[in-house]
Amino acid sequence: MSVVAYVGIGSNVGDSAGNVRRAIRALGAAGRVRRVSALHRTTPWGRVSQPAFVNAAVRLETLLG
Repeated sequence: MSVVAYVGIGSNVGDSAGNVRRAIRALGAAGRVRRVSALHRTTPWGRVSQPAFVNAAVRLETLLG
């Protein structure tokens, strides 16, 4: 029986958008990626002297516990 997991992904290193897209593809090894949000650029908080982040959310169906 599969379960649904919602996974947040973010990167602010190098090709941030490319890193997020690669992470989404890699999730395919853990199950079926059913939905992917748009990519969102967000400003850092806490330690603000760093590049902006690219973030996304993924709906994953998986057999993993």
